[in-house]
Amino acid sequence: MNAVLCHGAICADLRLYLPRHPRPGDGVRVRSAIWTPGGNALIEARTLVEAGVAVTLTGDTLGHDAPGDLLAAELARLKLNAGVARSAAAVTPVCHVLIGPDGERSILAIRDEPPQALMPTATQIATSRIVSVTRYGPFTAEVATQARAAERTVVVGDALDPNDPFTAHADVIVTSARLLADIDLPLDQHINALHNRRRATIIVSDGPRPARIVWHADGQTQSAQITPPPIATTDSTGAGDVLRAGIVLGILNNQPWPQILEHACALASTAIRN
Repeated sequence: MNAVLCHGAICADLRLYLPRHPRPGDGVRVRSAIWTPGGNALIEARTLVEAGVAVTLTGDTLGHDAPGDLLAAELARLKLNAGVARSAAAVTPVCHVLIGPDGERSILAIRDEPPQALMPTATQIATSRIVSVTRYGPFTAEVATQARAAERTVVVGDALDPNDPFTAHADVIVTSARLLADIDLPLDQHINALHNRRRATIIVSDGPRPARIVWHADGQTQSAQITPPPIATTDSTGAGDVLRAGIVLGILNNQPWPQILEHACALASTAIRN
C-alpha cells in the first residue's frame, strides 16, 4: 500500500522573474527565466518522496514535446512515472509564472481543452491511506468523490465554497486567506462555514501572517494560530503545494494538529526561500 495518492496538475513552469508586475498595455523586460517541473500534484508528490513517503502520482497526460521531456526526466528521477501517460495527441500543459521582486506570482496556464489526463484506478485509490487533490487540475472533483466513496482520508487544496463537491468530500482543507477573500464573507465566518460542512479540519495560510487551523476533537471545535518563520520572499511558486505536503506528512506521523501546522509552515518557508 502506498501512503499517498496525489492527483492533479503536472506541468512545465516557465518562471519569468520581473523587475515589477506589469500593468495593462505595459512592456516589461524579463530579468531571468528558467524552466522547472511544476504543477500542484507533482510539487506535492516530490516533497513527499523527498521525505521518504511512498507516493502514487496521477494527472495530466504529457505530450512528446520539450516540456514533456523535462517532466518525464523529473518523474523518472523521482520514480513517479508509473501513473503518468504520454501521448502524441497531447500537448504538455505549460504555466508561464510571472514573479515580481516581492516574490509574489501570477500564473498563465496553457493546457488542452478538454484536458487529457490519466485517472487513478479504483485499486490505486483503495490502497492509498491519503488521497490529495486541489480544485486546480484535471478531474480532481471526480477523484475526490471516488476517494470519499472508498473511505480514504481526503485532503483538498483550495476549496472555497461550503457547498461545492470538494468541501463535501474533504477531511482536511488547505487553502489561503487570499483565495477566501474572493468570496464576500468575513474570514472567520468563512472558515467556520467550511468546517461546519462535515467537521473537516481547515487550514488557512496568510503569507507572513499567522496561519489558522480549525479542527474537531473531543466533541468540540478547537482552533490555533501558527506564525510562519520570518523570511524574505524571493519566489512563492509552489509554496502552497509544499505546505499541503507538510500537512500530509504530519497526518501520516499522527502528530497533533498545531504541531502539524507548525512543521508544515517551516517546510513551506524553505520552498519560498529557494
